[in-house]
Amino acid sequence: MPVYPKTTGRTRVKKCTIAIGGTVSTEVNLEGATEGIAIELPAAFTGIALTFQAARAAGGTYQGVYDDAGAALSITVAAGRIVAITGAKLDALRGISFLKLVSGGAEAAERTIYLLLKG
Repeated sequence: MPVYPKTTGRTRVKKCTIAIGGTVSTEVNLEGATEGIAIELPAAFTGIALTFQAARAAGGTYQGVYDDAGAALSITVAAGRIVAITGAKLDALRGISFLKLVSGGAEAAERTIYLLLKG
């Protein structure tokens, strides 16, 4: 497992939204988050899993994020929770600059999601 330098920087909070009836969020600039990523979901979130799309540049062409076994990178989520991304899933997101979240189901209303970024 690679070793990343520890920083004393504080946690940055980024916001994205999924439109009513949509599944894909607006883009988030991860700004080099290497120590931690957590996702805060609203109380009315209806999806039970999130997958990810990434691009090299803001407004770029987004593609699905997959692990080295060819499986879509996915996390299980629930409404009203903060889900920490750890281990191999966090490693897979290191180095990605721009990210979109993809809900496993269409959202019944616009949803605001917060990403807590460290490093």
